This record gives sequence, structure tokens and C-alpha cells, in this order.
Amino acid sequence: MNKKLIAITLSTLILVGGVTGCSNSKNTSTNKENSKNEQSANKPLKLDFVQTSRHDDSVSKFSMTYDKKPKKALAITNCMIEMMLSMGLEDQMAGTAYAENNILPALKPAYDKVTVMSKTHPSKEQLLSNGVDFIISWGSSFNDKGVGTIDWLNENKIKAYIPRSGEANATIDSIYEDFNNLGIIFDKEDKAKEVNNKIKSELKETTDKIKDIDKKVKVLGYDSGTDKAAVIGKGISNEIISLAQGENIFGNIDKTYPEVSMEEVIKKNPDVIMILEYSVGNGGETFENKVKALKANPALKDVNAIKNNKFIKVELTELYPGERVPGTVKKLAKEFYPDKF
Repeated sequence: MNKKLIAITLSTLILVGGVTGCSNSKNTSTNKENSKNEQSANKPLKLDFVQTSRHDDSVSKFSMTYDKKPKKALAITNCMIEMMLSMGLEDQMAGTAYAENNILPALKPAYDKVTVMSKTHPSKEQLLSNGVDFIISWGSSFNDKGVGTIDWLNENKIKAYIPRSGEANATIDSIYEDFNNLGIIFDKEDKAKEVNNKIKSELKETTDKIKDIDKKVKVLGYDSGTDKAAVIGKGISNEIISLAQGENIFGNIDKTYPEVSMEEVIKKNPDVIMILEYSVGNGGETFENKVKALKANPALKDVNAIKNNKFIKVELTELYPGERVPGTVKKLAKEFYPDKF
């Protein structure tokens, strides 16, 4: 499995808070979204971040003030790329990086217009030569092994944005907040409302069908491991399971992807095992291989999901926050409660 990819997509815990905004009354009379002089009435927008290291749990705090619309944005990983494209921001993007899975078909035409700056993290030289002025990524990107520290970015007038939907306590509202923030930053607040309303409407189509479930299906979100298992804890993946009326058996752990013992899995006795599959750099750990490994463990033979062969394959990107969420919730709900569809 690609360790760099895991470091970006799974192991980063970001806590973001403290949103403040102030308005300039001179700007409120501007109504045309595409006007060169238009600026959100909510600017400047200030966000306070607390970033937790994936290595030693140390934290660093920083603030970002967004006072003008970026012109050369970089989006790192599919989640961020799709967020930007959902907002119709392809013309304000200098490039993409770390696109590890297929882009949503509806967004592919816009994606094809944007330069692939790097297959991994671009160098500092690439950022500067391409005039990058805004980077949206997981918190693990903002260090010297990634795109640079926050101090370096500030020195070079590059703004950073870490999604609220990446925190351990993220909910569906965190996704809406991310789009609202991007709307303010890029002066496209109407578009943000449109995207959020689309997500809400599509979610409602599914949640209305499963709102009267009496007994929820117990779900293990399994990533990897044999002696111990990396599983889905809190965070947006847990929220997706909950929206599909599943009960995440490790949803009470205050980490996005905690490691648990197989004894704990046996004790929790899940009805369904939702298995993550990586499309790039999975090192042979395909869905089929993971199922075989779980079935081959004699200690797990009496677990309901194993006995009843209840496994669901989920692509890593299906659990990313953004426009994919309604489709993933519907997919899981159909697997959990097929009689409702």
C-alpha cells in the first residue's frame, strides 16, 4: 500500500475552528458574480486552525486571512480537486496533484482543462514558477516533506485551506461549511449554495426511504491489518455510514482511522464489513485479497459478517467529503436495507 497516499488521505487529524468575517459596505452593491470588482461581503474571512501531527500528536496553531480572490489555486488529492471543480473553479486553478483515483464523470471535462502539476507533492520551485497563490489539501501536506510549512507559504504569499470535513468530529454540515468557505474565498457564494442544495436534495432522496429503520445494521469499516486492524472511527466516513442508517461499531473512537485488536472486532460482532480498496499503490491489497485474509483468520469464523459473507467494497474516494457523499450513502443504504429500495 502506498504509504505516502495513506499519510495524506487517512492519518491526518485536523481540527479547525473560529470562523470570523467582516464586510465592506462599499462592496455590497455589486451583484454580478463575474464582475472583476466583485468581492464577497463576508471578506476578509479569517480561519483559525489547529493542526495535529500524525507522528507524535503535537499540535501547531495558525490563522489564515482570505482577503482577495485567488487566481492560481492548487488542489491536492481527489477530494480537494473535486471540491474545486464542483464550485466551477477550474479557470482559477494553476494545477492539481496527487489525483489517486478516477475523477467523477460529471467533473471530468472540467478536470481535463486543468494542468496536472505533479503526481505527488509539487516542489516549492514548481509552486513559485506556476504562481500558486492558494493550496487546498489535507493538513499533512503543509510541511517540508509536502508543499512547505505554513510559515514558508506565508512568506511567499500562498494561502492554505484545510477542509473542516477532515476533522475527527466532521459531519455533513462540515462539508456544507467547506463549500460556503470556498464560496467566500473565491467570490462564488451563490455557487456554494447551489452545490450544497444539490447534495442536500440527493441525500434526502435516500434518507427518506430509510428513516424508519428499527434495528440498525452493525458495520465494521475495515481498512487493513491482520493481527490488528485499521478501522473507521469518527469523521466523515463515520457520518456517511450513519446517514445510511448503519451503526459504525468503532464510531465512538475519537480518531478517524484508529487501530483496534481483532478481539475487539469479535466482541463487537459486525453484521457487515465495509472494505476500503485503493485504486493506486495498493500493493496487492485488493478487496478480494482483504476478504480472503479475513476469512482465513480462524478467530473471526463466528463473526456474523464472516459467517454470512457480508462484505461491501468501497473505493477510498467514495468516502471523501464532497459531491460523492449522496451516491455513497445510497450505495450503502441499498446494501444495508435492500428491501427499502
